[in-house]
Amino acid sequence: EIPWYLYTGGLLGLIYVTTVLVLIPRAGVANVILAIFVGQMIISICADHFGWFNTPLRTLNITRASGCILLLGGLYLIQAKA
Repeated sequence: EIPWYLYTGGLLGLIYVTTVLVLIPRAGVANVILAIFVGQMIISICADHFGWFNTPLRTLNITRASGCILLLGGLYLIQAKA
């Protein structure tokens, strides 16, 4: 007997792979991979700041916020049409 919530990992993996496969032909490999990376970094900083998943608290400071802003700026520059 497997608890129902353990199946959410498979479902989320299915959604992730399908989304990547649909977006790569439309947006390009670099755009999709960088967007994934930026999203993971922002979520991880939020998890550190709020202590999600029983992680030690690391508050958001100007250095970490600047890093997020620079990541978003890099994503914008890579997606921008020259």
